[in-house]
Amino acid sequence: MEQFLIDYADRYEELVQAFNPKPAAPVRAGSTNPDFLVSTRIKPLLPDEISQGFPESVCSRPGSANIVDLHEVKKSVKGLPCLNSFSYPVDRIFGPDSTTKQIYNAIIQPLVPWAWGGGVSTMYAYGQTGSGKTFHRQRVGGARHVAETLMDGTLEGERKLCMRVDLLNSRKQISILEDSLGNIPSSPAPKNTPLTSKAELLSPNPHRMAPTLKNDSSSRSHAICRIRIENRSIPAAEDGLLYLIDLAGSEAARDKCTHDAARMREARERSTSASLL
Repeated sequence: MEQFLIDYADRYEELVQAFNPKPAAPVRAGSTNPDFLVSTRIKPLLPDEISQGFPESVCSRPGSANIVDLHEVKKSVKGLPCLNSFSYPVDRIFGPDSTTKQIYNAIIQPLVPWAWGGGVSTMYAYGQTGSGKTFHRQRVGGARHVAETLMDGTLEGERKLCMRVDLLNSRKQISILEDSLGNIPSSPAPKNTPLTSKAELLSPNPHRMAPTLKNDSSSRSHAICRIRIENRSIPAAEDGLLYLIDLAGSEAARDKCTHDAARMREARERSTSASLL
């Protein structure tokens, strides 16, 4: 299939240039949740992909600030290949040239002071295997900037920080029950660790790793980092919670020809568990 894409790259470019999408449906009042924001970062082609002649398949729609078009060239029963396109509305689009710092300032940084003040904030990183979730969240992206914001002294007041990391990569049963106070603890409960430095938040990636078709070191488990923020000056205040969730990479159903049954079953189970987080 990859060779087919390369062979018909010129045909693909012609079809994309001629692509005439239907106008986006107007957004109904009250149909969006202001507390929930979906953004996408378009990954740039890697040097080896460029050298082989792969075309770009994910594009922000010209003239639109929040629609992403996905294109693929597909074989026709007769004649030349045709274009198969999918369109997805999102709240924010970041192109291949956007920096991690720009993305952090736009959509992640506001989550930190909200949790610092006693609220609950959550960041999900979701995408196909090899799309760069763990790399950008842990090594060069969100986690580093979160650590800087929490520790650089610019937030008002003093707080006690604790961190725990849930690594959902085994088949051990987890009980989720509501107690008499309305709290929902999980059993067994992970250990809470005092968080006193940026280095502790940027500890080595805890994921279970394995090679896949798309990535030599793919995350095969969900990692949930929870930072609890306690305001000691106001004992009655609710603790703030900041969740950094790095979901395991997902495989497309069409990749089953290069993965065994166990790997594809694993992919289905991860998709199911992601919907429950």
